[in-house]
Amino acid sequence: MKRQGKIKMLAVALATVVAISLAGCSGASSSKGSSSSTTGAGLTKTSDGLTQVSFVSPTALQSYDYLAIYAADKLGYFKQEGLSIKYIEQTGTDDVKMIAAGKAQFGYPSPGVFMSSIDAGVTNVKAIANYDSIQIFGIAVNRSSGIKDWKDLKGKNLASYNESWSSLISPLLSKEGMSTKDVNIVSYGTGRYEATASGKAPALITWLSEYYQLVGQGYKFDYLDGNKVSPQVSNSICTSDEMIKDHPDVVKKFVRAMTKAMYFCYLNEEAAADITLLTCPNLEIDWQGALGATKGDVMQIFGTDDAAQKATIAAGIGKFDMTMTQNAADNLLKSGTLSKKITSSTYYTNNYVDTSWDKATVEQDAKAYQCSSKQYKSSK
Repeated sequence: MKRQGKIKMLAVALATVVAISLAGCSGASSSKGSSSSTTGAGLTKTSDGLTQVSFVSPTALQSYDYLAIYAADKLGYFKQEGLSIKYIEQTGTDDVKMIAAGKAQFGYPSPGVFMSSIDAGVTNVKAIANYDSIQIFGIAVNRSSGIKDWKDLKGKNLASYNESWSSLISPLLSKEGMSTKDVNIVSYGTGRYEATASGKAPALITWLSEYYQLVGQGYKFDYLDGNKVSPQVSNSICTSDEMIKDHPDVVKKFVRAMTKAMYFCYLNEEAAADITLLTCPNLEIDWQGALGATKGDVMQIFGTDDAAQKATIAAGIGKFDMTMTQNAADNLLKSGTLSKKITSSTYYTNNYVDTSWDKATVEQDAKAYQCSSKQYKSSK
């Protein structure tokens, strides 16, 4: 197995549950200048007149899960909308609570965390744009383990970062007539990749972008695709009801910048990989691993094949398929993660997705981009 590309994605910052600005990723924070005025809902104006908003991550920011937001920042799409971005790393399950409390304006929670928070009474939140349009979660398995399908997981150790990750796969196991009681979810923290590679835990709780990254780095893993078992949306861009009430223009601007960047990543995967490497110089990953992660993330956003990706674009980048959002709620209820039924249309909305922006301009940006990261250069 190749080790030269081993990364710190989820391996360094997942060990600490802290809220910090992204100091380790040069160029990631756009909060230039000191704040000069407060505008409500936790918003401030920077000295150069931009409205500063914060984005809270559910996992380590040194990660390919955020390639679209990094692209929006690097390419100036946020600045074009009059926004400056501050990144907050929160590697537990409190991201939705932070958004609801006004400690962050935007986030990217999984359906399990988002709807569990609603189920627990945190109801002043909305999902405002569809980022991961498919079920992204699944299981990576060591090829020598003999595991070929979901039923083969019964009684096996599943490597996880911590116990809370059981909510990621409980709907998938439920669809196969099992529950988390039928498997042994073992917390390996930052050592979960090696636990699976060594056979200590023959399977690994993961998601598409991470899986393709690991394959790109030389890990000999196969994949049990959760999207085939339980189609639904996954992580969505969220904000608070207060932001929608007080600053609907800012909400629309944030979503517009993000959807432009999502399209850019679809058009030029190499550029998206390169931007993340430049944004996060401490991300230890080689070019093939970077491309693998980018490929997986584009699949998460648009779909797993060309036809699905084109259909997502035609339907409107960032727009929810409400059947898929309800699938997510129903799957969580059936698996026992939720205590009561949630009507997804109460909490998911397409009202803030603008599809009128000029695709041709983004296409020109994608065509003109020149890769410059050291990983890209060393691959040539």
